[in-house]
Amino acid sequence: MNEFSEIKDVILKVIYRNTMLEAADILGKRRHREIVWARQAAIHSYQKHCKTTLKATGRAFNRDHSTVIHVNGEVRKWEEFPNQYVEELILLEKIDIAVQVYRGYGENINGCLDALSLQLKDISLFLNLEETNSKQQNKTLP
Repeated sequence: MNEFSEIKDVILKVIYRNTMLEAADILGKRRHREIVWARQAAIHSYQKHCKTTLKATGRAFNRDHSTVIHVNGEVRKWEEFPNQYVEELILLEKIDIAVQVYRGYGENINGCLDALSLQLKDISLFLNLEETNSKQQNKTLP
């Protein structure tokens, strides 16, 4: 198994843990919204971390290069309007952390995902605090 397929496995496991979508869903043809955005996150993360060509990235997910171009445009839209794409951006962040931790832990994927789980609790607490502070500020405005 090469590093690219190992990173793909990490990405698919993070997606499964967060969305309950199987690898077959991500790699398959179905185009339901919940599958599409998770697939887009997987494709974007794979290309980002593996630095493969558009063609190779598409091939890894049973797609062609034009799909990867479209995905990159969609992710730019997520980043441009973060309030509308919170769930998508959080998934991208989880995948980024998992890949970074995986590279530090090597083949110990369970250790990787456990470390990721701890970091995500911190992120979740931060997001809840941000939301609470925002609501409190809105209440105090005249």
